[in-house]
Amino acid sequence: MSRIFLNQNYRLFKVRPLPKVLDEQLPDSDSYVSSIVDTLCNDEYGDNPFLTDLKRQLASTILTNEMYKTENLTAAASSLIPLNSRLYSNGRSTNDKLNIVEILHNLRLRKKINHVIYDQVKIKVGHLRFQFLDLIPVQIFIFIEIEPTEVLLLTKALPKMQNVIAHYLVNQLGCLFEPLKLSDEFLRSTVDTSVKLANRHEDIGGMELMFSSIQTKGNALNSIALNVESQDIAKFMDRKGFMHNICEYMQTETSIDFSQLALTRLRSELFLLGADGRLRLSSLLSFRSDPEKFADDRPTIWALLMLLYRQ
Repeated sequence: MSRIFLNQNYRLFKVRPLPKVLDEQLPDSDSYVSSIVDTLCNDEYGDNPFLTDLKRQLASTILTNEMYKTENLTAAASSLIPLNSRLYSNGRSTNDKLNIVEILHNLRLRKKINHVIYDQVKIKVGHLRFQFLDLIPVQIFIFIEIEPTEVLLLTKALPKMQNVIAHYLVNQLGCLFEPLKLSDEFLRSTVDTSVKLANRHEDIGGMELMFSSIQTKGNALNSIALNVESQDIAKFMDRKGFMHNICEYMQTETSIDFSQLALTRLRSELFLLGADGRLRLSSLLSFRSDPEKFADDRPTIWALLMLLYRQ
């Protein structure tokens, strides 16, 4: 598996391919759902026509929005070489507009498919990455698929580039595409699940819990952060659950009923997860699905990713 999961700020989306009918002329014809991972990330049979089409759409967006131009004209403070110097040579003016062939030539695209088994579940993981010289950093799209009807997508991309992928999935591949919003109930359950790791993995560190929906006079206070030190986590762990106990304790100490507030973000040394679908996995987690086989005592990322997939 790839370390690309770790130490990156991702946004989470759900992609749901719609069924295709084998024969539209027959009312009772069977339907099927194509694998998005196979469609976009497979190069087993040579050139992938879907990727060729997608790459052209990406290039068109770069060209239309003139994303090959930059206000930062130097590659480094000590260098006088423009970031886009490779696009201009032989006295060509930087005011000249490029053509799509030049964009395509310099747009690097990489893809691969990994197969993972976690908790006896077979998972297909598609990686799609592209970069345009040094002007557009590496754009990352990771597709996690157990069944073709449901895909968890992790993205680290510029909004314009992300929109191209979303548009292609919806209009060319017939998918439903939506941001993954995480409920208060899910986040609380995830906290309870993650702190159980503290019994075996002290590197969970402290826990920061961000709450909103606070009713104050004039709405002067929109959110409140609750920080629990690493050494205090075990004090709130029993069969009732960490979140139940910490909320009960805080109500006694502060008269604030945290059980009635909306948990919107949780952060520990292992990961950050927000209700808005933001995710960051730290290198204190293992990207392997079976780290113990590699003498790796870090908890695996796949426990959390499977919870997110099933949302």
